[in-house]
Amino acid sequence: MSADLRAEILAGPADLATLEAAWWALWRRCPGASPFTSPAWLLPW
Repeated sequence: MSADLRAEILAGPADLATLEAAWWALWRRCPGASPFTSPAWLLPW
């Protein structure tokens, strides 16, 4: 199995907000996800 991984430094809230759609998609696919790991909970922090 091969995986392409990439790391980025997020400089501020706007950078983090760009990941929101992908974050929601991942969160919905994870059976163990809790409300406390959702973008709705963590982005305001």
